[in-house]
Amino acid sequence: MNRRYVWALLAVLSCGAGLRAGYWVAYEADDFPENLSWLRVYGDENGPQQGGAERTLEDGVLTLDGLRNDQIFDFYEMQRSIDPGPGEMFLAEWRVLVDPRSDARDVGVVIARDDPPGHVSFAIGPSTLWIRDDHVTIDLEPNVFHAFSFSSVDMQEYQLAIDGIVEYEGSFDSYSILHSFVNFGDGVQGERSLSSWDYFRFGAVPEPAPLLALLFAPGAWRRFARTSARR
Repeated sequence: MNRRYVWALLAVLSCGAGLRAGYWVAYEADDFPENLSWLRVYGDENGPQQGGAERTLEDGVLTLDGLRNDQIFDFYEMQRSIDPGPGEMFLAEWRVLVDPRSDARDVGVVIARDDPPGHVSFAIGPSTLWIRDDHVTIDLEPNVFHAFSFSSVDMQEYQLAIDGIVEYEGSFDSYSILHSFVNFGDGVQGERSLSSWDYFRFGAVPEPAPLLALLFAPGAWRRFARTSARR
């Protein structure tokens, strides 16, 4: 079976309607995030809480335009306990398009576990995904939306799927002091970007059944053919 369709089947079987028993936070771009319990962190060349990105909401997509000045930052954070409980798996999924005029590392996602502190950080550019902590770059098709799915059972190891295909397996940065939050958006001063977010969702969902867990196991479907550089 094609891997793309197997991953889609796993998503349905493990996270289907009615099976999300832990918690689930879903931002669907039907309002600005700060109106839906997210903390907005923003600023520009005039300082924090000044300006930020030019923002629009249209057809269920949040667009953050920070091309005007490289001092603009504008991201959204949910501060809460995120770790899954027994029998659960942490899952985060987002879909985003990064404009070709953007710098490579301005747009990002950070996932920080509870205790002990530790995090994973991704930078999404027009044609690459950079896994900051591992210094790994994965090529992306430019000028199209990409769907990302991040999953972890133990909040130590994780898998990352892009457009339905598992592309990378890695570990949380255990030397981090960051804990208990997720964030997304334009998080860097010194680079410019324009990004469009279709959704950002995360939560603790039922762990896959044993047969499905075998397919999620470390090493299964490992694929680095699209990894373009280790720096």
